[in-house]
Amino acid sequence: GEGAFDGASIGDKGALSWVSLIRQPDFVTPDAFSRVCEMVAAKRPALAGALASGDLRLVRFAEGPCAQVMHVGPYDDEPATIFALSAFIAEKGLVTDIAEGGESPEGHAATSAFDPEALLDALCADGAVPSVRLHHEIYLGDPRRTRPEKLRTVIRHPVRERRRGGADAI
Repeated sequence: GEGAFDGASIGDKGALSWVSLIRQPDFVTPDAFSRVCEMVAAKRPALAGALASGDLRLVRFAEGPCAQVMHVGPYDDEPATIFALSAFIAEKGLVTDIAEGGESPEGHAATSAFDPEALLDALCADGAVPSVRLHHEIYLGDPRRTRPEKLRTVIRHPVRERRRGGADAI
């Protein structure tokens, strides 16, 4: 949501916009996914609505070039780690390649209206790198069972080479 994250602090966690993705093995084809969804809907009618509305879907894309870092500690402390990741990216002569409205590490507030359906449609690139690239967090622990200082989160940012002539602002 607008102004939820300015690259340095999270002003209002309730205003953050996000989608949750779960990596699937390559053998999970669109047909296999559809068959499993039908079986789940039959056994769990409460999920049938989410399946029918498209809230659950198979999205296939490649990350493309990325930089990532392991953050250890509370989620509220992530901005300092994101800042360090941004410095690393710049040091390597790269720039972040995060879509407008994504969580930019360089102080650009998320300003675009968030439409999860449009975002998932843009991400679904049939195994290719999508036109929309975003900040990713991969949670390696359960916050209900892990002390905040021991939480581990992979923070990943898409990157690209800097354009010639210095046209990129980091």
